[in-house]
Amino acid sequence: MDARLPTRGIVIAGAVAALLLAWQIVSVGVSRYLQDIDPAAAVRLRPHNGWALSALAERTLEKGRYGAAAGLARQAIANAPFDARAFRVLAQSREMAGDTSGARRLMEHAGSLNRRDPATAYWLYHDAMQAGRYGDAINWADALMRRAPNTTPLIVWELALSADNPGLASALVQHLGQAPPWRPALIQALYRGGFSEQEALAILNGLRKTEAPATADEITPFLLKMVRQGELDSAYSAWRGFLSPAERGAATSLIYDGQFRHPPGPAPFGWQLMKVDGADAALSSSTEGAGLQVRTGGLSNSQVIRQLLLAPAGRYRLASRARLIDGEAGELEWRVACEGAPAKYLLRMDLPLSGDKAGVATGEFTAPEGCEAQYLSLWTVGSDTPEPMTAWVDEVRLQTLRGPG
Repeated sequence: MDARLPTRGIVIAGAVAALLLAWQIVSVGVSRYLQDIDPAAAVRLRPHNGWALSALAERTLEKGRYGAAAGLARQAIANAPFDARAFRVLAQSREMAGDTSGARRLMEHAGSLNRRDPATAYWLYHDAMQAGRYGDAINWADALMRRAPNTTPLIVWELALSADNPGLASALVQHLGQAPPWRPALIQALYRGGFSEQEALAILNGLRKTEAPATADEITPFLLKMVRQGELDSAYSAWRGFLSPAERGAATSLIYDGQFRHPPGPAPFGWQLMKVDGADAALSSSTEGAGLQVRTGGLSNSQVIRQLLLAPAGRYRLASRARLIDGEAGELEWRVACEGAPAKYLLRMDLPLSGDKAGVATGEFTAPEGCEAQYLSLWTVGSDTPEPMTAWVDEVRLQTLRGPG
């Protein structure tokens, strides 16, 4: 008997074992590669690949074969008990069979395993909305929009159309106060929504006590829309609601903050700083107090700041004071025009500046009947021999002289 035979047998057995091991490794790798591309082929290679089974269950569900999909989902769960997709497919199959409560339990479990699955998040978002659990609904909407940003236009539009619901509005305030990435899209959807601007502004006003209060840029479009629609008193009342107590104290006269002591705030009833070429204005402070700093190259007539007034029909006197900070001489001009007729001025009042003396100017105008709101604006004045200038305006006042007629 050849003594080499056992050794040869061992070699052959080892080779077979190595081949089997290699096949196991290759089949596992190929199955994993195919599980989302061709889950049926992945299952044929590895019948116990739970992730491939859940992918196959999902595709089977999409074909309307709910019973077969449920069976595949159960097999997937048996082999991959932490695969959220398998529980979601089983939940959807239960829902198609009319078992809503069973579907909800399974979907909630799927959500606890993976908050990043868009289909699960969307289902749970809608379920919570229908049940009136608005906090849960927005949490799931947030998870969905972060994971699948392409769903944001649809979700924010759905939320905006239901934002007149007090419960949803309260939940929105809490979540918007955390500055989620979809906040700008939601505010834009509120602006375009079919309910009143006052309801949208109530949501923005609720953000005052959060870590991310509404900004002037977020508030202003709603107020301007109300002004265009003729809702002047409502717009003004909404604007006052966004002011701090100190700012509200400066809103008691015809001109808001005529001494430029507060931030601009939302337009149009607060000071609106205009972006123009060749000139700019900024609310600032110096050792002498608060004021408006205006800089111009002296080339053009440019509107640098404005404010909407609600002066009743009648006679008024405008007064202002300014001085030069830099430059030898210059001129500013206050203008008053009815809202809606910007080129028909009720007043154009020059404010000449030279040397180190303060420039003081007064002018009178009549607000006619039908001119319910007026824009007060400050302009730089260009010249043929331009000289750069920086001016400091520390006050503008409006005084009632007499009533109409």
